[in-house]
Amino acid sequence: MSGCRLVSIWAITKDVELMPFPRASRALERFTVLDLTRVRAGPTCVRQLADWGANVIKIELPPEPGVADPLGGPREGSDFENLHRNKRSITLNLKLPEALAAFKRMVKKADVVVENFRPDVKRRLGVDYKQLARINPKLIYASISGFGQTGPYAHRPGFDQIAQGMGGLMSITGLPGQGPVRVGIPIADLTAGLFCALGILVALLERALTIDPHSFSARAVLALTLVARVLEQVTDTAALDLARGEELIEEVAAASPHHPNLNFARGQVFRARHQYARAIPEYEVAIALNRNSVNAMASLGLCQFFAGDIEKAIPAQELAIRLSPRDPRVPNWYWRIGMVHLLQSRTDEAISWIERARSANPRLAGPRAWLVSAYALRGDLERAAAELAEAGRLSGDKRYASITVHKAAGRLGAAANYALAEETFYAGLRKAGVPTD
Repeated sequence: MSGCRLVSIWAITKDVELMPFPRASRALERFTVLDLTRVRAGPTCVRQLADWGANVIKIELPPEPGVADPLGGPREGSDFENLHRNKRSITLNLKLPEALAAFKRMVKKADVVVENFRPDVKRRLGVDYKQLARINPKLIYASISGFGQTGPYAHRPGFDQIAQGMGGLMSITGLPGQGPVRVGIPIADLTAGLFCALGILVALLERALTIDPHSFSARAVLALTLVARVLEQVTDTAALDLARGEELIEEVAAASPHHPNLNFARGQVFRARHQYARAIPEYEVAIALNRNSVNAMASLGLCQFFAGDIEKAIPAQELAIRLSPRDPRVPNWYWRIGMVHLLQSRTDEAISWIERARSANPRLAGPRAWLVSAYALRGDLERAAAELAEAGRLSGDKRYASITVHKAAGRLGAAANYALAEETFYAGLRKAGVPTD
C-alpha cells in the first residue's frame, strides 16, 4: 500500500461521448462538498446535493489488492454511476500523512463534509468533526451511522438489512404466516440519505444566519417568514415573531440598504401592525424595483382598501391577477374587487366579481355573505334568499351569513372605511331578512 499516495483525479477519456445530464438545480453551486461516504446511504445524500448544483468532490480509497468489487460495487456499474453522478473524484489513502494533509487543505475551503465511517474509524484517521473544525470553524459536518455516534452499539457497522430488522420494519412486511421479509429496496439507506441531505440544507441556512455576517438574503427570508406567520394568524407568539422579524429587517437595511426584498418586507411589517398608510409607499417602491412582484401588488391593493383609498385598490388587484392567474389567492382578489364596487354602490359590477370568487372557490366563506348583501341591495331578494339558504346548508348554521359578515366587518376595524363597510354589509342583510343583532 506504500505506493498508493496522492493518486490521480478520476477522469474520462476524451473519445468517450457522454450523455448530457442536466442538473435539477444550480441553487447550491456556491457550496463545496467533500464526500467521504461509501455504499448507499451516504452517497444518496451527497447525490442530492450534487444534483442541486453543489461542487462535490468524492474522496475515494485506493483499491485493495485482491478485491474485485469494493464496497458500493464496481465503479463502471450502473448503480455506482447513478449514486455518484455529477461528482468529481480524487483518490487519497487517508492512512498516509501526505494524503491526510492534502485532504485537510481541501477542508479549509470546503463548506460541507459528509461521512459514514464508524466513529472509532474516523477518529483514528483524524477526520472527525473535532479535528476538522479546528481547521475550518464554519464547516458543516454530516455523519450517517448505523447506531449513532455514542452508546453501547456505536462501534458496530450498520447496513440496510440490519436497520430493517432491528427497527421492526421486516415484522410488518410480507404475507400472513410468513417470517420477517425485507423491503425490496434499501429503504433504510435511502431515507437516511435523504434526511441527511435535508439536515445539511437546514445547517447551511442556519450558518448563513449566525456565522456569515454578509448573508443578508437569509435574514430577509426569515424575517418575511415570521411576519407571514403573523399575517396568516398561524402563530401563538405574534408579538415576538413580529418584533424579531422587524429586527432582522433593520439588520438587513443597515448592512444592505438596497436589498431587493427590503421594501416589501417593511411593507409587510406595517401591514401586520395595521399601519396601512405607512405600508403603501413601501409596496410602491417594491413594485417599482420589480414590476412582476405579485405579492407586492396584492398587498398594495389590500392596504389601499383598508386605508380608505378603495378605488386605487382595483388596479393593483387586477394587475396581480393578470400576472399570476393561477395563484391560489386569486379568489380573494376577485372578492376584494367586488367589495370595492359594492362599497361604491356599483352592485352589478360587485356581483360579477364576487360570483367569480365564489366559482373559483365555492368553500370560501366571505363571498357568499357579501353576495347575500349585494343581491339584496340590488333588490333581488329572491336571489339573496337562495344565497343565504345555500350558505346555511354548507355551514349547517342558518345564521351563517350574519356571523360571517360580522367577522368580515371586524377585520376592517382598523380601516378608514369601516363605517361604510359596516353600513353596506348590514343594509343588505336587513333587506334579505337576516338577523343582524
